[in-house]
Amino acid sequence: MYNYNNNKKKIDQSKIREVMFQAQCNSPHVTQYFGSYLRGTELWISMEYVGGGSCQDLIKVVTLNEEQIR
Repeated sequence: MYNYNNNKKKIDQSKIREVMFQAQCNSPHVTQYFGSYLRGTELWISMEYVGGGSCQDLIKVVTLNEEQIR
């Protein structure tokens, strides 16, 4: 959820592009996007549950070397 009231700004184009990209992405390697909803000043994005945590959590725990990235 992203609250636009707290940030005193409208929904910016980068958020719109991200939602559009997720809507078009159909890959077993990417978390599935179900939809997005505006509720007042909040943007809610509905996505597949990933039990391992966020990508940011994984990056903090695991450091990949150059060979693993390729």
